[in-house]
Amino acid sequence: DDELARVASALVKKADKEYVNEKDEKIIERVEWYHERTTKILKGKADTGWVSGCLDLKADKNHTHTIANITNLQETLNRKSDVGHTHTIANITNLQETLNRKSDVGHTHSFFATVGIENIEGTVEETGGDAIYCKPPNFPQGLTSDDDITTMRNIRCRDVYVMEDEHNIKFTAQDLYDKKADKTELQTLKTEILQTIYPVGSIYTSMNSTRPEVVLGFGTWTQILESFLYCAHTPKKTGWK
Repeated sequence: DDELARVASALVKKADKEYVNEKDEKIIERVEWYHERTTKILKGKADTGWVSGCLDLKADKNHTHTIANITNLQETLNRKSDVGHTHTIANITNLQETLNRKSDVGHTHSFFATVGIENIEGTVEETGGDAIYCKPPNFPQGLTSDDDITTMRNIRCRDVYVMEDEHNIKFTAQDLYDKKADKTELQTLKTEILQTIYPVGSIYTSMNSTRPEVVLGFGTWTQILESFLYCAHTPKKTGWK
């Protein structure tokens, strides 16, 4: 009896086999779930060797380049001007020569303007009377210049010739000038025409108060006051009262 009691007491302290098996299966399932999840997490992480290789390709945090490390940087800098650099006239190719060929601001030519027509031939006369013959585009600086052509004398344009052919002159600049009408002559001609239209005794009508001598430029006119002009019988007969 004592032995049976001892065995019974020992069995009470032992776990049920089915209970243990059920617990074992749950533990195994949980372990497998943690293993699968851990594997996925580890696959998402970078390989240590790969990370190390990437870091080897990067510059240090405070790293700086020297000019020699950058391709063609020194050659490029050599072609650049310093900050604040300015050119002088002598530094720019042909600038002074170009400026020498330009006129001053506000400059005007004496006599005739620059001739730039290829088929015009001209004669440049010296002040001493000797003639120098030249042909475009070799007219020296618009035909007005102190520059030397064949002598050191000052020259000026005396006339410009428009040639009909190689030997015959079509007309000259002086011809054109001579053919211009005189201002006084034009005014006289204008007055004569108006005097023909408005002879002595004419009646001048106007829609404003401007006097006819102001408009026409001639004559002595008297204003008709307290009267009016009308047509009688036919437009050709007029009278007033």
